[in-house]
Amino acid sequence: MADEILRITRAGQETGNPYSYFPYQSDLGLVRRSPYSSNANPYLFTWIHIIGSILGHKRSQNARFIFDGRLADVGLNAVLVAWVYGYGYMGRGGEAEDEEDRAGHDEDELWVKTQGRDPKTWYSLLKKAGFKLPRVVLKTIARRRERIMDVRDDTVGEYVKNRFIC
Repeated sequence: MADEILRITRAGQETGNPYSYFPYQSDLGLVRRSPYSSNANPYLFTWIHIIGSILGHKRSQNARFIFDGRLADVGLNAVLVAWVYGYGYMGRGGEAEDEEDRAGHDEDELWVKTQGRDPKTWYSLLKKAGFKLPRVVLKTIARRRERIMDVRDDTVGEYVKNRFIC
């Protein structure tokens, strides 16, 4: 996934130029296949839409599931980002946590108390946990998965709801 991100964010690209033909490059026939397409960036596409599906975004849930790579890595990263960016309303906000989910689990308490979006902080927390997500995260993600309704076959939402293992 890092290779895909580095390739599409390389300096000198026209993505940031407001006068660019960039948004129309495929429509104008200037390229056969957009370097920003889901087929050209399957890891990034899947990662983004797993995060979106967990957070309840219908567009992500309806995205086609086209991935044929190392899903465990993409899934772990997606769950971590969904937790970090969505925890404000997944836990402390609108969704109540079960106190018994966290009872006696110091690592859960650490994950709940850690704030901010600094990747180094979350990576070190994940590394300290042996790259295994704590119970509080797994239970919260499971509740989010249960909320996914009316999924279409072969979509990211269907995958996250029915087959996603984290």
